[in-house]
Amino acid sequence: MSLKVEITQDGSQVCCLLGDSLMTGIAGFGDTVNEALHSLARETAEYDTIETLEAALKRSAETGEIVRPQP
Repeated sequence: MSLKVEITQDGSQVCCLLGDSLMTGIAGFGDTVNEALHSLARETAEYDTIETLEAALKRSAETGEIVRPQP
């Protein structure tokens, strides 16, 4: 199994995204790639395995339900 992180930049912000979109995926943001990757790592910390993370992303893509609500 594998997951791919899409890294994009909008202005000064870098986004690291797992999943199909910001609405149904999990993202981390920062001023640098390093900061955005660390942010993504914090957002995915509750998932113990790739399988549980993939299942959450798949469920979100199918239902449109947000994987992790924003604080």
